[in-house]
Amino acid sequence: MINGVQTWDDIKPKFDEWVKKDKKLGGTLFEVFCKYFFLIEPTFKDEYKNVWLFNEVPYSFKTKLGFSDVEYGIDLILENEDGLIVGVQSKYRTLVERKIYWSKDKLANLVAYGNKCDRLIVFSNVQEIDNQTDKSINQKVLLEQLDAIENSTFRDIESLLKGLTPNNFKKFNPLPHQKVAINKVDKHFENNDRAQLILPCGAGKSLTSLWIKEKLNPVNTIVLVPSLALLRQMKNEWARHKKTKYKYLCVCSEKDIDRDAQLTEFSLAEIGGNVSLNPTVIAKFLSNNKAKSKIIFSTYQSLQEVEKATNLLDNFKFDLAICDEAHKTAGNKQKVFGIIHENFRIGVVKRLYMTATPRVASQQLKNLLGDKIKFLYDMSNERVFGKEAHRMSFAEAIPNILCDYKIIGIGVSDQEVKKFLDQRNYVTSNETIDEYAHNYALKIAMEKYKAFHALSFHHTVKGSKSFSERHINLFGDSIFSKFVSGNQSSGIRQSILKEFSKREIGIVANARCLTEGVDVPTIDLIYFCDPKNSKVSIVQAAGRALRKDRTGKKTLGYIVVPIFHKLEDNIEKAVDRSVFKNVIQVIRSLCDHDERLQAEINDIAFKKGKKNKNSKIEFSFSNDETERIIKLVGFKEKLKTSLFNQIIEKTNDSWDLRYRELTEYFNANGNSDVPARYVNRALGTWCVAQRVRFNSGKLSAIEIKRLENIDFNFKPRGNNFNYLIDKLSEFKSKYGHANIPILSKDYSKSGKIINRYRHIYNKGIKQPDGSVKLKYTGKLKKEEIQKLDDIGFKWQVRRRNWLDNYKELEAYYYKNNGLKGLASEDEALYHWLYNTRKKIKTLSKSKRDKLELLGVEPINIVIKKDRVSWDENYILLKKFKKKFGHVDVPRHLPKYNKLYKWVKYQLNAEKYNRLSSEKVNRLENIGLINKEKNGQQVLNFEESKEVISQIPIKKFNRKSWSGRYNELKDFFEKHNHSHYMKNDGNATLYHWVLAQRVEKKKGKLSQNRIDKLDKINFVWEPDNIGTMPDDDNWLNHLIKLREYKDKFGHTNVSQVDKNPAYKKLGKWLNEQRNYKKGRKLGKRIVYLTEEKEVLLNDLGIIWDVKEHEWNQRLRELKSFHEKFNSWKVPLNGKEYGGLGHWIYRIKKNGITPERAEKLKQIGYNVTELLIKT
Repeated sequence: MINGVQTWDDIKPKFDEWVKKDKKLGGTLFEVFCKYFFLIEPTFKDEYKNVWLFNEVPYSFKTKLGFSDVEYGIDLILENEDGLIVGVQSKYRTLVERKIYWSKDKLANLVAYGNKCDRLIVFSNVQEIDNQTDKSINQKVLLEQLDAIENSTFRDIESLLKGLTPNNFKKFNPLPHQKVAINKVDKHFENNDRAQLILPCGAGKSLTSLWIKEKLNPVNTIVLVPSLALLRQMKNEWARHKKTKYKYLCVCSEKDIDRDAQLTEFSLAEIGGNVSLNPTVIAKFLSNNKAKSKIIFSTYQSLQEVEKATNLLDNFKFDLAICDEAHKTAGNKQKVFGIIHENFRIGVVKRLYMTATPRVASQQLKNLLGDKIKFLYDMSNERVFGKEAHRMSFAEAIPNILCDYKIIGIGVSDQEVKKFLDQRNYVTSNETIDEYAHNYALKIAMEKYKAFHALSFHHTVKGSKSFSERHINLFGDSIFSKFVSGNQSSGIRQSILKEFSKREIGIVANARCLTEGVDVPTIDLIYFCDPKNSKVSIVQAAGRALRKDRTGKKTLGYIVVPIFHKLEDNIEKAVDRSVFKNVIQVIRSLCDHDERLQAEINDIAFKKGKKNKNSKIEFSFSNDETERIIKLVGFKEKLKTSLFNQIIEKTNDSWDLRYRELTEYFNANGNSDVPARYVNRALGTWCVAQRVRFNSGKLSAIEIKRLENIDFNFKPRGNNFNYLIDKLSEFKSKYGHANIPILSKDYSKSGKIINRYRHIYNKGIKQPDGSVKLKYTGKLKKEEIQKLDDIGFKWQVRRRNWLDNYKELEAYYYKNNGLKGLASEDEALYHWLYNTRKKIKTLSKSKRDKLELLGVEPINIVIKKDRVSWDENYILLKKFKKKFGHVDVPRHLPKYNKLYKWVKYQLNAEKYNRLSSEKVNRLENIGLINKEKNGQQVLNFEESKEVISQIPIKKFNRKSWSGRYNELKDFFEKHNHSHYMKNDGNATLYHWVLAQRVEKKKGKLSQNRIDKLDKINFVWEPDNIGTMPDDDNWLNHLIKLREYKDKFGHTNVSQVDKNPAYKKLGKWLNEQRNYKKGRKLGKRIVYLTEEKEVLLNDLGIIWDVKEHEWNQRLRELKSFHEKFNSWKVPLNGKEYGGLGHWIYRIKKNGITPERAEKLKQIGYNVTELLIKT
């Protein structure tokens, strides 16, 4: 049977033939195959020292296990290296799609008769077993594993059957790029205890980590992964290619679901081998000193059990921790994924963090948090994650390890899709044109670029299922088209992918379960059906297209983003914003990981030229060469050019562009000292910004190095301190003192510096080194303070009284023989004199006499208030006439009430000859005054009503469902979510959103509308939306709150503040307080996330305002008693009236026991108070 067999598909027909001839004999042959599988398959062969068919089991073992000579459900017995006994039942079925069951297929016999075995295994060629069996056994080997058997395994089985030594399986050795990574990590660990290893998707991180482990030779190793699927993959890969033996234990549970990958259906029976979640068992495993090498394979979610186990041991530390998909450990410190970072929780000598997509906090978040970034784990934090021991970029991996790629923006117009559907007469009322357009676009892309196997990524499982079914309906079953999801068993998923790989042309649709942790056949093309917001997800999905095939024929992978458009010239009209945003997000994500793509975009943007032939970006619009409509070709070219320009504008690296401009300036001028008023003002401003970022520690090491290469001066242009010293010296030599008036025109810049320095000195905190520092304002060094003191600079300037000013004025008068020139020499004294002359008549006689001695006279001020007011109203009347064609201003509209009164006053004034001839002429010209009617232009009520009816008044517009949907869609495109809240500003839209949820629950919302809302991620059951601290909308509010605190010194923003912006901020803050208590959204209670609470606590948020105010009053009462030795607080008075009324309310309404105790602690007699229970 085994001769010539290379794959499981080769041997299955032979088993089918034997089963058809003799079912029992066919089953016996499968049992024999099972035996040799466990003896030879690389994943298992080192695990068992004895493998027996039932009739080969030694009598002593049978007696120990209570077996009779007749086999009742146990087909094989395995004995592992530790002496544990494993019972195996094998089941062969010709129909692999049929699930085998507990009772019907007698799987229960395995559990019943194998009750004395340490472990139980079901070995079968079917895709699935029933849940009851799955939960009752320890391991299952099904069709997925049989399909994975390699040719070398069949050859080794053949050799063993012939009595030869099996040696066909060849373990992998490190490739050149892996050797580099291994050596660099080994070298890094000589002087460091934490390291980052950044390798692109498909570069072989799993095996690289195995070889690093073998190079370092640790005794105790822990390997951490985010999902059960990845744990199984890592465990099996290591078992197949290990050079040295080790003992292992898997620590995980079926609750360890990777929500990001949506792999919800995965059982522990698929892991197999040694699995436990018991801290005592884990501790016993780790304390086995006989084993030279021990490995814990664990999920991050189960790490707490490992922590409990290590606490049972004395001073235990792992020698090495390998953290796979390490970007998932970034974020909130309190998450279970972050346990591995801290030695006080999991002791580790050396930590290796591996990922293809490092997760780093955005610059906006870093700027916001400042030194509070310590509350979040961020992969740029070297204390937590260590330095990068090695990083391989996309550019280094292509083309030796990965194939190159091309981003395709596939354009499809609405008219093309309609024509396509009309030709096929295929339209259903349940699907939209956009949905058909996706299938049409993917078909075009695959045909044009000769891509035979594609993955499509969708928002939802439902969307992926509909897409795959629709594709078959549109194009027939000659194209393989199915969907996979995390809800399917791994056997079902694997069978779909197997059939997909065998078909000539195939498509597999999925939501997120194929981004990681699942082996996928070679892919030519990936298609983003729905926008993806996560850069990590985009890069991991794109990585599928970059993997090479085994034949080496594949040279290019395609990443396709659809661009549906209308036949318009204008890009804003032609392309929907959300569609364009999808293109931008994909390109930006790939730019983060491929410096070649970013450099190309920057080069195009810098040169303002066209893309070159080898561009990574290509826009393809179908039917471009159709001669039937030549104008459309030109039109399409115009749109194509417009789209490309927008892409470049949205994705270029502005820092790099400005740096290139600065390099050009450096090459032309020999320096990088760009003047602030340089002709390229944006460059000058950018240079200033880099100095500010440098001084605040926000400029990266790479940016600093690049700027140093062109001799950039990080010291800000112009030295304010030296400038001030020069001006003070100049002023002192001229006037005999250094007190420059801060309002002086000649010294305006000096005045600003003086104001700032005095503010820092008087409000700041003195430092140990003698300097004075004021947060958010600046710092004065000790030597700077000394220089200013030496020159006679005054730090405090008291406000002088009237007599002081007069004496200074008198001195100036006698010194200069008059007051001429005062304005230019002492501006502050001049302003005092000017203000004094304006109010000289209100001064006392003695002061007027003093001023008279110096020749000071009053100023006669003529205020032309009437003229200005009259002219303004006249202009308003002209505007009214221009708008409505008459000057009959109505009195019953608030908007025109003041103008009506003014018009009435003018008519009355003209009637009694109180208007000047000039005003009368102007009013006649505009038609307000008619001499024949003699002012009879004032309208009565009925006439006013007629005029009002002529004025267009905006009526309430009850929008259609589509109108409200478009409003919500705009909100979604702007904020990246559609969870519209009450305080988002549009109450009508908020209530419409609530209505959609109610309508759906009642079953009254059509499927078409549900699908439309699903497209914008509508929240049907409100949950914890926007939980990450980098939620833009939430962060913007947090930034505004920080600005409010900087301005007012507290964060108690009122919900009824007169300032609309503060009022909105106050409502947002109150909403955060409600979330902290637990806010009911639908049937769920939603709480504030830990990340957000940490950020708000850093700002000093008062969560319970009423309690805070009560405690504030308590402190005031204590201070009152200490000052007056009395508890009788007056009810009246500005200072203590509020406190008095507070006491009055307590006496009247009563008080809780807890608050009574607080009053008692400060000495207040609470016996007279009503204590509430």
